Amino acid sequence: MSNNLIFKINPIIKIISTIIISFVIVLCGSLYISLILLCLLTIGCILIDINFIFYLKKILKMSYFLVFIFLFNLLFKIDIYDDLVIILKLIEFSFYASIVYDNTSVKSLNYGVEKLLKFLNIFKINYKLISLSITLSISFIPIIMKRTDKIIKSMKARGISLKNSSIKNKLTIIKSAIIPIIVTSFYNADKLSTSMELNLYDELNDRTEYYKYKIEFKDIAYFLVHILLFIFVLKEEIIF
Repeated sequence: MSNNLIFKINPIIKIISTIIISFVIVLCGSLYISLILLCLLTIGCILIDINFIFYLKKILKMSYFLVFIFLFNLLFKIDIYDDLVIILKLIEFSFYASIVYDNTSVKSLNYGVEKLLKFLNIFKINYKLISLSITLSISFIPIIMKRTDKIIKSMKARGISLKNSSIKNKLTIIKSAIIPIIVTSFYNADKLSTSMELNLYDELNDRTEYYKYKIEFKDIAYFLVHILLFIFVLKEEIIF
């Protein structure tokens, strides 16, 4: 996690902008619009001093999954043009989501989600508990991914490979990998709950906020860029 522009953006603006870009990606129905969007994401990544190569490697790790989707769609006689658009959408969303998540602390993420869900207090719903649950769920994803990567690497070191195995053996390997991942997840969840208990956490009591996130010019500029992208795609895909 580096101290770049994305990291400094107000978490509320960051979450809203992520929702907007999700709609933008979904609305993209043409290949050239998807390519323009991918180019803009790449240029933006370079301009705000984000390690583009690092995220490119992350996308390349998805290559097997993307090839599978491509072949699956071809099997069901889906047009190649539409197939490429779907793959580009997945790449764009994964690319953007990875950048935002890697440059957002758990505290700021929880702050942003909590403020956006504050309206639930009108219905007497404990929005703070919901926001904490969402934040913890999201923060567990990279932990599970790292654990999965370690297990696969340890299997390779023992000569167990998914590439050169039959379908039956692949299912057995996946089964043997899933069990330690689940066990580790429960272990980490137990450690987290113990830590929260030791810190006297109580969802029914109001918590003080150490950080105060103010909306500054960079936040407005960041938000407006996403709004302009949304208007551009809406104009190209819906109006015309």
